[in-house]
Amino acid sequence: MMRSIVAPLAALVAVLALSPHPSSFAAPADPPNWRGDGAGTTTPLGGVHVDDFTGKSTHLGRFTGQGFHILNPVDFTFAGLETWTAPDGAKLYVELAGQVFLSGDPAYPFGIIASATAVGGTGRLVDAAGEAVMTGAFTGIPGEFYFNFEGTLKMNRK
Repeated sequence: MMRSIVAPLAALVAVLALSPHPSSFAAPADPPNWRGDGAGTTTPLGGVHVDDFTGKSTHLGRFTGQGFHILNPVDFTFAGLETWTAPDGAKLYVELAGQVFLSGDPAYPFGIIASATAVGGTGRLVDAAGEAVMTGAFTGIPGEFYFNFEGTLKMNRK
């Protein structure tokens, strides 16, 4: 009985292994339309790190930002929330999740890579949604940081 099942199962496994990965059938991702950069400071306050920064973005123009992040000292991951404010007063809410690593740069010894997820906002950004890859570095805590990002932001206006 067992031998009668083994051959068809082996054939099925071989077919699946040689078939294109299911993700190759997915629609292509939207091209990046959300890019920018910024710089600022981070300061510890209790168990969080408070961030103040300015930047420039394709959808916001020049913006100011405030937020906070929490660093896990065991694995150097972090998560945070930010509010980016455009010159017209519209706000974009951004969630961050990332990793800190040693950069080898004496001026900015700590590098970051993160996912920046836009989760709405106010004004013309009320329905904004998207995701970007954020890279950058910082001097330490407290200290200065800089970042760059690129991804896709959709404005779901009705």
